[in-house]
Amino acid sequence: MINTGKNLDLAILNLKKNNIVVIPTETVYGLGANALSKKAVSKVFKLKKRPQNDPLICHTNSIEKISQYVKKIPSKAKLLNDIYWPGPLTILFEKKNIIPDITTSNLKTVGFRIPNNRITLKLLEKLDFPICNEIANKYDSIIIRGITPYLLTKINIFCYKINFILIYSIIRKINTFKINGK
Repeated sequence: MINTGKNLDLAILNLKKNNIVVIPTETVYGLGANALSKKAVSKVFKLKKRPQNDPLICHTNSIEKISQYVKKIPSKAKLLNDIYWPGPLTILFEKKNIIPDITTSNLKTVGFRIPNNRITLKLLEKLDFPICNEIANKYDSIIIRGITPYLLTKINIFCYKINFILIYSIIRKINTFKINGK
């Protein structure tokens, strides 16, 4: 059985050990891992069966933290931060070398978000690294909105390779769609 709960210390411990933690955002539960750890990021790619040429998005809790991982915060990004973050907006920045190539699929840019979820923001505030947090489904499968942690544990879609599920009861439903060019 997968551990679940609101214990931020347990989530942090697992993330620091390069384990995968299911983490909520304002829209979905995602597979969270230390975005600076090649080992942790490779687990996300493997678990999702995600192609190595499809970059992951990084999450943190402030634009100040983002500045540690990117070469420059353009003024337009600061304006977007003031208007839309926290929230479901991803902004691309030119990355510093601290972000591993595996996280960005060898691109010179990295996408960052500041999610609008109280418990996740508290978690990110306590971490000294960003997390990649990709929707908790297999790559190129139907996107499930409103999936509950209980359902994740029961359908066992990831064969017990998840170490912890951080619970937050409210996931706001928004209209989303997937474009895969196929």
